[in-house]
Amino acid sequence: MKPPTCWSHGLAHVIDWAVERGAKRERLLARIPLAPELLRDAHARVPLACYYAALEAAVEELGDPFFGLHYVASVDPSALGALGFLALASPTAGECLARIFRYHAWLTEGELFAMEVVGDEARFRYEPWGPPRPAHAQSAEMYAADCFLGLARATGKPIAARSLRFVHAPHGPRAEYVKHLGASPDFSSSRYEWSFAADVLERPMLDADPALERFLERQVSAHARGFPSHGPLAEQVRRALAESLPEGGLAVAALARKLRVSARTLQRRLAEQGTSVAKLLDGLRRSRAEAYLELGLPPAEVSYLVGFAEPSVFFRAFKRWTGETPAEFRARSRRSS
Repeated sequence: MKPPTCWSHGLAHVIDWAVERGAKRERLLARIPLAPELLRDAHARVPLACYYAALEAAVEELGDPFFGLHYVASVDPSALGALGFLALASPTAGECLARIFRYHAWLTEGELFAMEVVGDEARFRYEPWGPPRPAHAQSAEMYAADCFLGLARATGKPIAARSLRFVHAPHGPRAEYVKHLGASPDFSSSRYEWSFAADVLERPMLDADPALERFLERQVSAHARGFPSHGPLAEQVRRALAESLPEGGLAVAALARKLRVSARTLQRRLAEQGTSVAKLLDGLRRSRAEAYLELGLPPAEVSYLVGFAEPSVFFRAFKRWTGETPAEFRARSRRSS
């Protein structure tokens, strides 16, 4: 399977930013197995592993364990090129994020960055590519900072975190996270996930511009042609399953028809991504169940909403997922909120 790639402009921007703050360009480039001319080609594709290597090199060269947060706190839309300006020209925060998700695979293959609205919360998930490495923590913090800090700048109002969970341990004082994200995350979680109130999505963008939006949409869509518009196949399957979750999800054959591939191809491509329909359905049910319980819904109602025919089956599955009963999880969540 071909290793995932990312847009060279994003990698070059990270390197330039680090150099402006004192890092030696030659030392950074020595850590990245990449021909320098690729960084000068704004439309080139480079291995995602090179982007991760650049993040790790920048952290070490600058001695800044909070590199990802500091980078997002000071960059402008040029970091994302035309897509950054398109996002800012969108009418609302929700439309801004929709553009980012729609074209995310063009920016970065292999990773997952997605949002779903559950009740009155907008919930975000980030899944990095490949075996665990230090760059994953930096990348996750950059995505979270974009959601809280970047979107607050773009709408003119601060955004309060409802939840904030990171897989890694803190890089240093938690006050630095509070400064940039508005809250101290829960660390050593099983996944990267954060949320804020869903009504944030209705906020108008300060730089909304319908004419510029239409112009840039044509440009970006032309550049992104050939890349999936809704993320990798696993995320497309997850979206399809979510639409039918109260009915128990879709069978493999029905999913394949919906995604316009054969059942065998669907299963093979998911296996190449290290997953399956059953794993995706199980993970979706868990994340939705936890979200509904944190919102205070009764366990029996949650059982129906996540597609279990019998509450007893749901209770056994939830115990397997979390080591707690739904009632115990709900009570603990309400105590900590």
